[in-house]
Amino acid sequence: SNTPATLTLPDRMRNIRAVQSEAFQLRLEVNNVPVEISQSDVEPFTWVAVVNVPVDRNSSVSAEWSINYETSAQNYNLMLAQQQRVVTVRNNAVEVFFSQGGYNINAHDFDDDGYPNLDEIIEGRSPVALVDGYIDNSGIYSTGATVPASPECGSELPIATQVQFATAEQTAINSQDLTAWWCARLIPEEQNLAGEIVSPEGIEIQVVVQDDVAGLTDSDANRKYDDDSVEIFIDGNNSKGNTYDGQDDYQFIFLADGDNNSPMTKGRALPPGLQSTTALTPSGYQLTVFLPHEEVGIQHGQPFGINVEVNDDDDGGSRDDKASWVAEKGIDLSWVQPRKFGTSQIP
Repeated sequence: SNTPATLTLPDRMRNIRAVQSEAFQLRLEVNNVPVEISQSDVEPFTWVAVVNVPVDRNSSVSAEWSINYETSAQNYNLMLAQQQRVVTVRNNAVEVFFSQGGYNINAHDFDDDGYPNLDEIIEGRSPVALVDGYIDNSGIYSTGATVPASPECGSELPIATQVQFATAEQTAINSQDLTAWWCARLIPEEQNLAGEIVSPEGIEIQVVVQDDVAGLTDSDANRKYDDDSVEIFIDGNNSKGNTYDGQDDYQFIFLADGDNNSPMTKGRALPPGLQSTTALTPSGYQLTVFLPHEEVGIQHGQPFGINVEVNDDDDGGSRDDKASWVAEKGIDLSWVQPRKFGTSQIP
């Protein structure tokens, strides 16, 4: 029986930032024989094929979704999701072989870090390396796809994932009016002529925010996340816990106008060497934070957790939107789970 077959892209793969549906590759096998299948010109997220199977008998059908993931050094073909079914096709019947919930993604973890390839791509992490980005004196550079050079510190990393909306109607609006990038570099210690340390070694983080309505900071001290602000998350030993450990897990928040900042929200104690400046700009605002890395448990050559997020308030009251460097679209969990941070390292 020559039977038309239709497969749709799994739901979790439809809204991955910076990935078009055309980039996904589908391999379909029926009774261990590859079947030619192509993306539909009419229906989005849909692939179609004609499958030759025996009528009224069981057939083994397998579908595998993959993607080419390119880094500055190498190109990888990564398996993302797989499903295998035994089906019976009736004569001249149109059969949809796969349910959305039947795909196995957990078996595909290229870098063996406990995060499936698909989850890491969705969250903006590197699926091919434990470290999502290194920080040295010239600036942060990514182990993933090449990012454009930045005059401030080497490379700018986009904060692009929209993770929370006040209303569905604001989704399209806010995804256009808020754009942000971050970058970081290692600042060496400074000594005076007597050899005394004047300034410790640390990480300088810059966050550049483009926001058409910037500087709203009307919320009380316990709800700064409802204002225009930047949150920086640190997990000094990269323990990736389900909860903050009270030792080297930190959440800092900095207001867009720079006033009345008491930046630590979670952590053992406010690092004494932490410094921050915020300046409004014609297109939004810019934050610069200096953080002595030893004060938060970061060591050279050892991975540490980090995430950078931006809160957006356009009309006062509650936050309208939030964007993240590392987060699955629609999911806002870094404030409760350090395991959701990205991973960096000082070489």
